[in-house]
Amino acid sequence: MKLVSDFKDFLKDTVNLNQTRIDLLSARVDAIKDFLRASDWDPQILRFMEQGSWAHDTIIRPVDKGEFDADLLVKVKPVDGWSAAQYVKELGRVFRDSKRYGEMTVVYDYCVTITYADDCKIDIAPLVTDREYQGTLEVCNKRADEFEESQPIEYTRWVKDKNGYSGNNSFRKATRLIKYIRDIKKRFSCQSVLLTTLIGHRIEWWDKDRLPSPTRQLPSRQSWEG
Repeated sequence: MKLVSDFKDFLKDTVNLNQTRIDLLSARVDAIKDFLRASDWDPQILRFMEQGSWAHDTIIRPVDKGEFDADLLVKVKPVDGWSAAQYVKELGRVFRDSKRYGEMTVVYDYCVTITYADDCKIDIAPLVTDREYQGTLEVCNKRADEFEESQPIEYTRWVKDKNGYSGNNSFRKATRLIKYIRDIKKRFSCQSVLLTTLIGHRIEWWDKDRLPSPTRQLPSRQSWEG
């Protein structure tokens, strides 16, 4: 018996991040963008880029009073003389010194995290472009004080391509469901980006538009024995 409508309701009402949270997240991100543009952070901001499960549309609802987080990249021009660590440290200083975000701010190796009173966190990470070569993108490792090449735009495009090959938005749906199972069962641990990548590698371009034939039959007993 097919329970298509029940499965859709399960995704909508239990697994998917609800619209109220999405709207609140968007409003908070807009406020962070305005704050940074008006701040004294030295790097010239070129654009803001959604990243991670938020950008890939695989974000899920928090489980068992957990949290959901969204990744926001800040694409900037390089600052002469700055080390990799300075981009993250100075970004952290700007948020820590503010009345609005000071007590909500934690600085990590690659990003600054703003933790809200409810179940939402936003990770803001500098993404430096054209530092040594035209077109390069680098994240900043504060602990190692090193620039690390990154391809967030290409990865997001790859996720969208895989979802297109799967049809009916099924790659995103399956990814959300497996992430939900991971969080609710707690029998295995896997970072969301790695989990998404593993699932994506199970889909190839030749899977596009491939549907099981309703007339296909299993081989006869004679063909097995022959």
